[in-house]
Order: sequence, then C-alpha cells, then structure tokens
Amino acid sequence: MVHHQEKKADTRQKIIVNAAKCFAEKGYEGCSISDISKAAQISQGSIYVHFTNKEELFLYIIIEDHMSAAKKLQNALVNAPSFDVLLATLMECIRDVSYPIDHRLWTEILAQATRNSTVRSAFLASDKIMREAFINLLKKAIELGQVDAHGDLETVSIWIYAVVDGLIARTAYDPNIDLERQLPVFETLIRKALGAKKQ
Repeated sequence: MVHHQEKKADTRQKIIVNAAKCFAEKGYEGCSISDISKAAQISQGSIYVHFTNKEELFLYIIIEDHMSAAKKLQNALVNAPSFDVLLATLMECIRDVSYPIDHRLWTEILAQATRNSTVRSAFLASDKIMREAFINLLKKAIELGQVDAHGDLETVSIWIYAVVDGLIARTAYDPNIDLERQLPVFETLIRKALGAKKQ
C-alpha cells in the first residue's frame, strides 16, 4: 500500500515537472495534455487520474509556487525573524523561481493572469496569502527597529513584488541579463526604499 502511494506521488510529480516544462516552452495555450503525456512518457489517462484537465494542472503549479514562497516567509517569522532574512528570501525568489517553475513559465503565468479569469482569480488569491506572509515578517522587522515604519504595508508588498516580477520577466526574455550584477542593486534599492537600518 505504501509502495503504491509512493508510486502515485512519483507519477504526479513527473506530470507536474513535465507540464511546467511544456507550459514554459509552448505557452499555456500551445501546450496540450497530449504534449505533457509524451514529455512525461505516461498515458493521458494517467494524467487524468491526478488532474481533471490542463487548467487544473496549470492552477496547481501557480498555487504551489505561492504557497512555497509563503511557507519560507512563515518559517522565517517563527525561526529567524529579520529584515535580512526577508530580503534574502526575495532575492532567492528572483534567482531561482520555485522548482519546477522557471523564469519563462513565471512570465507565462503572469500573461495568462491578464487573459484568463480563472487563472487570474487563483493567482490573486494565492498571491495575497504569500504577500500576507511577507507583510507579517516586515511588521516584525519594523517592531525590531530594523526598518522604518510604513503605514500602508499592503501597498508596500504590491510595490516590492512588482519589482520582483519585473526582474523575473526580464530574465526570461533578455539573455544578456546578469542576475549576479542586478541583485546587489535590487538589495540596495529595497534597503533604501524601506529605510533599513545597518545590522
């Protein structure tokens, strides 16, 4: 029974990883369940055991990414609350978008959120949970006197993540972008914008 459950979990992960690759390469509209089954080397029927359709699979990838980011921020709040940890988490999101998502797929997700109302609703709902985790950690950094107080943390979170999304998108379409050069500038600007104190 345990072996069967492990095999089922492995198959599910295989579907997710190969779907992410397909969505990144062909776009949401250009990628079919048939494409995913070929890439994963499993039958289409096996995919439908785990996901009802392509949209459900796409939404799962989006929600899992946001929940993964939220969990990192929540863990930081419990284990090591500080502005430095918050900033490091943001920079990690830019450098390595949560596997199996890459920079190209994240840009495709953002594009679909502008066109597909179901994707938009799911994206905004899980994005809100992630930004709430960000706000809670930022509040703690303010309490600890590590950054200046800001009245509208909701707007601050939107502004910060707009910069994060922009850098991820830039990395997807600009082959000459050098994140190792960009990230120190990102860090400096965010520290100045939020009035971070020297630790």
